Amino acid sequence: MLRKPIWFVTVFAAGSVLAPAGRASVVNINNVFEDQTAFLTRVTGVVGFFPIKVTNLVDIPGTPWESTSTITELVGLSADSVSVSWTIQHLMGPHSEDINPNPDEPVTLSVSFTAAAVGAFLAPAPLTIVDHPTTGPDPHFDRLQLLIAGNVTSGLFGHLNISHYEITYDALHCLEIQGTACVTGTTLPPAFAPEPGTFLLVSTGLAIGLAASLRRRLRTMRICGVECCAKMAEPFEQPSETRPSGSGLPRFSKALVRFRLTRVRERSPLPWK
Repeated sequence: MLRKPIWFVTVFAAGSVLAPAGRASVVNINNVFEDQTAFLTRVTGVVGFFPIKVTNLVDIPGTPWESTSTITELVGLSADSVSVSWTIQHLMGPHSEDINPNPDEPVTLSVSFTAAAVGAFLAPAPLTIVDHPTTGPDPHFDRLQLLIAGNVTSGLFGHLNISHYEITYDALHCLEIQGTACVTGTTLPPAFAPEPGTFLLVSTGLAIGLAASLRRRLRTMRICGVECCAKMAEPFEQPSETRPSGSGLPRFSKALVRFRLTRVRERSPLPWK
């Protein structure tokens, strides 16, 4: 049965400092997916007002995976930092031969990041693979991944602010491990966590898509420019008897239109004869 994880939140904050209003400390939880094969939760936040802020996430009992997490935000003298610890145990595997709960768990993963430069960052914890014993001769595996991604900006007096972070909690039950790839034997939903390198691939794909869209727009504008310039020439093709004598306006206007058409022809992708 498909279930989403539900985490309760408790927050402890110490001290008080002056901070810009835009740095309000907020944590949002997106419980993406949970079943006996997979667990995925993403938590977003910003390091805000308090010198020390501790957020505790507690999973409700009775779900296939039971986990807790502690997020610690620090506002240092020159830079912000975020550290995360995650303790998880697989209580109910998807296969009849799985021994439940996994006797080799719970395990704890930890990762921390301190801002060192302005820009995007990605800080993964080491990939953790834990045996999930079975009643058969070979074990299954639980593959666990914890990572922090986000952005650093420059604040007052050059202080490095973590203006946004996203923590990904990713657990998979595997029949086999091939390198770091997990063979689950089931089909996971499209929203399931990508590999860490996919963040870059997704960003690159969006940039390529925008560039292609821009090229299509420019091509349309060029074609439209040819048609519009052609129409602009029509009002000046007046009968000779209606042109005012002694006026250089029509000759100047036709010369201007010819100049525009020449410029469009040079830049247009359409074949010209």
